Amino acid sequence: MTEQITPTRTPRQVPAGYVLVTIVVALGVALLLNATLLEQGARAQPPSWTRSLSLAIIEPIAGLARFLGLDQPREAINSALGRETSTPPSEEAVTATPSSTTTASPREGTGPRTTGTGRRSTTAPATSTPDVAIGLPTPTADQPLTVWMMGDSMVETPGPQFLNVADATGVVDAEVFFKYISGLNRRDYFDWPAYFAEELPNIDPDAVIVTFGANDGQDAFTDDGVLEAWSPEWFDWYRPRVEEAMDVISENVDGVVYWMGLPVMENDTFTEHARQLNELFAEEAAERPNIEYVDIWDLFLDETGNYNDYLPDPDGGVTQVRYPDGVHFTPQGGLLLAEHLMGLIAEDAGFEYDPDA
Repeated sequence: MTEQITPTRTPRQVPAGYVLVTIVVALGVALLLNATLLEQGARAQPPSWTRSLSLAIIEPIAGLARFLGLDQPREAINSALGRETSTPPSEEAVTATPSSTTTASPREGTGPRTTGTGRRSTTAPATSTPDVAIGLPTPTADQPLTVWMMGDSMVETPGPQFLNVADATGVVDAEVFFKYISGLNRRDYFDWPAYFAEELPNIDPDAVIVTFGANDGQDAFTDDGVLEAWSPEWFDWYRPRVEEAMDVISENVDGVVYWMGLPVMENDTFTEHARQLNELFAEEAAERPNIEYVDIWDLFLDETGNYNDYLPDPDGGVTQVRYPDGVHFTPQGGLLLAEHLMGLIAEDAGFEYDPDA
């Protein structure tokens, strides 16, 4: 009788390169899924070069995760477990008391209210320099208006939307430059006045849109010691930085500079800080004839005059205009702001603009 021999199964060899690629892909997905959590941890660090470096690395990744919606699974799990879902991406939000409200619930707005056109805040001093006629050329398809939009992470979503809106007009050429976690406070990380002085003469735009402040709520390290953020001494130190930035831009732009204020925030403390910064911006803009302070506060209030992540849309429904962090704009919020800004520019430059056309 012949004995049957069962063949031995040899384990399949997996190429080492395949394993390595699989590990790298898995780590990349895990990084995107947890980017906002890592971002929050980085922001909890005290101000230092390591904090700035960490945020410079992780914030663009977190922004990509939010854009792709990869932060939503963690947000959904946190919401189901009753945890806070806000992971503020702004420097200033670190100093504010976290809000525990849900994304759709209104929050009392404590910011300024504007009257008239809503373009220049009524907080501007009565003794400000009278407006001088600083016009914009009326553009044509052959000679379009050139507009640059620059600032911190608050430009991340309005910027691309403004590019789309400008392209649709057929008479506006726009460019956007923004720098994560930058501002007028930490010039050791990014020096905006130096950038303006170097780049604006080469760009020579007809108009500029700028916004700052959302990342500036950090203690100031001076030769005389540390100034606590939001203290009277801190504001005395911060105001000259605003003055310098405005002066450099004003000297290098022949047309209009639209200095955009901060919107109402979900967090009450952050809202009060934004209101204080807006008052400072409006006062300084009023001293410079070609700088127009653009108040966007009311643009992001709901029908009750409060903060809300969701606002009515033209179709009679509601749309999410702010991310769950209670600070940054969603793509729809960015579009709302971009259309508002283009309306102001069209009015000043004398061309027709209809966002619904």
